[in-house]
Amino acid sequence: MLTAEETKAAEEAAAQSIAEKVKADTAALEAAGINTDAGKEAIRKERDARRTAEKSAKDAIDELNALRAQKAEADAAKAAEIEAEAIRKGEFETLATKRADEIKAVTAERDALQAKIDTLIAAVQPGVTDAWKALPDEIKSFYDGADDDVLAKRAFLAKSHPAIDKLAADIKRNRDKLVEAMKENTVAEEEPTPGEEPAQPEA
Repeated sequence: MLTAEETKAAEEAAAQSIAEKVKADTAALEAAGINTDAGKEAIRKERDARRTAEKSAKDAIDELNALRAQKAEADAAKAAEIEAEAIRKGEFETLATKRADEIKAVTAERDALQAKIDTLIAAVQPGVTDAWKALPDEIKSFYDGADDDVLAKRAFLAKSHPAIDKLAADIKRNRDKLVEAMKENTVAEEEPTPGEEPAQPEA
């Protein structure tokens, strides 16, 4: 692509060349005794034709330079677009990789936690099973969890412990009262009514 200075220099050189040729041709015609007016006219026409041709050539060069500039601009824009797309793609791949690593880490933590829970369940299940069997039905009726949920039953047992102790105490107190009442009835049946002879043992 020609610069403005190079284009101007080429035009000046072409004009100088034409002027020198015209001058040389005129001098040759005059030296030969030829009518220079007709020769000058022919030379003028030739000069005009050359100038027209040079102008057309200059216009073609200018158009070519403009097309080259447009292509260079389009190429630069395309390259910038490709670079931006590459950056976006790279960021997406980075985020996708990070997300996959996070999911992998969370999955590992979940599996480790589940293993600990399974170990805990295996350790407490025998005790929970025995305690549940011994639990009064009055207390069991308040449990609303799954029948196979050992940890839920364990939590219920811990939460219900005060109520279980109170119920056990009430049952013991009522049993003691019943036993005492039965003893009193037995003594009353054995004591004779006033004025009545005590029952004689059979022979």
